[in-house]
Order: sequence, then structure tokens, then C-alpha cells
Amino acid sequence: MAEVALPPPGKGSPDEPGPQHARPPGPHLVIALGAAVALAAWLVFGLWNSIPGLVLGVILLDFGVQSSLISNQHLIYALRPEARSRLTTVFMTCMFIGGALGSAGATSVWHLGGWNAVSAFGAGLSALALGPELLRRLRHGGSVT
Repeated sequence: MAEVALPPPGKGSPDEPGPQHARPPGPHLVIALGAAVALAAWLVFGLWNSIPGLVLGVILLDFGVQSSLISNQHLIYALRPEARSRLTTVFMTCMFIGGALGSAGATSVWHLGGWNAVSAFGAGLSALALGPELLRRLRHGGSVT
């Protein structure tokens, strides 16, 4: 990891600001990685039908969702720090609505195809969350922040 944070030899010290130094990854990268980990969790759920698969999937899903949640909160709190409580209310209301819609969707697809359909539905939603972050990265020339 040090090779990402340190400049190449002869390119100045890490204390000097400038484009020649790698910037630390920003919240958008963490959001994309969180969505990718959540996608991996749903793939584990769908492909490894056992207790160890369930345990690994739950750990991956929790890590992916929580890292994305914290990074999204970081972004919205930077919008208007003086309005943090209002932003939190809107953010968590949207999270609740999204969770309710996801639960309703999972119930519907369960009746259509069981656990594999639910796993595919979860993977699809995770891919849908990953898409905008990947597009953002492509539009900004591969920028990770």
C-alpha cells in the first residue's frame, strides 16, 4: 500500500503538494468498493448454499453496506454542515424507503424463484448501485476521489 501513497523516487517529498503525488482514495472509491463487496456477497449467497456460505455472505454484505453508508454520509454532511440533522433525516428516510422497497422486491422474487432469485435480485441491486460510481470514474478520467 505504501507505493500508492508515496511518490516515485526523485519526484519530491510527500510533504510537497502537487499533482505528482497520489491522493488518498476518496469516499466515491469507498462507495464503489462497498457496492462491489455487496455484489460479491450476493454471489456468495447464490453460489454457495451452505452455512459457511451464509456466514461469509453476511460478513461481506455487512462490510460492503456499512462502508458505503459511512462514505455516503461523509458526502452529504459536506454539503451543508450546519444542516446536519436535516440531512440525516432525509438520508435515513431514503434509506428506510429503499430498504422497504428492497424487502418487498425480495419477497416478490422469492415467490417466483426462491433463494436463487432473491440472490440474483440482491446482486442486481448491488450492480445498480455500483454502476453510477463506475460511470463517474470513467467521466472523470479514472479519478478515484
